[in-house]
Amino acid sequence: MGKNSMYWAGMDVHADKIQVAVYRDTEALPCDEYEVQTDARSLGRLLKKLKSLQGEIRCVYEAGPCGYELHRYLIDNGILCEITAPALIPKKAGDRVKTDRRDARNLGLLYRSGMLTMIYVLDAEQEAARDLVRAREDAVEDVRRKKHHLCKFLLRHGHRYRDGKQWTQAHGQWLKAIEFGNISLKTVFDGYTLALELANEHLARLTKAIEEISITPGHQKYVS
Repeated sequence: MGKNSMYWAGMDVHADKIQVAVYRDTEALPCDEYEVQTDARSLGRLLKKLKSLQGEIRCVYEAGPCGYELHRYLIDNGILCEITAPALIPKKAGDRVKTDRRDARNLGLLYRSGMLTMIYVLDAEQEAARDLVRAREDAVEDVRRKKHHLCKFLLRHGHRYRDGKQWTQAHGQWLKAIEFGNISLKTVFDGYTLALELANEHLARLTKAIEEISITPGHQKYVS
């Protein structure tokens, strides 16, 4: 084939391996199929194989837990790469057999046919901001769980706050006044209160970090 050929590479990406199926022009079967690891040396071999193709090469893989690093690596090295939304990939009725090889082939064929919906890929700074927001959401949930554990423990041992809303300054003073004569219960209580204190400090640090980046140019619409 000449240098005017068009190549479509479907990639099934996992944490430790990438299955690749490459289609040339309108050929029904892949002209090349292989699996590579995800270490730096193996990615270098992948890049070399893709660049050796005599024509334009386009790659695609599903958005997933492995993120955008492969996408950025290929783009930075001159290979067009897009990421598709998994939930919007067309599926044949009754087709429940899934293997890495079949998934890579399917992606390549659908990509060539224009049947995939691509996602917007965040740049590195935007992704970092999003991860910061997600970390804060996790921290909020962590504080909620630790408050729940502490309240349930106190309730089991006859301590119930009755003077207004919990987690106010007055409630905090009430917590500090609680004493346990039993050493085991005191150890549990001290552990729960310390864990909650540390979780609140962690949440405060993340909140402050988000506030700081939210006023920098380019982040206002990504941090909320």
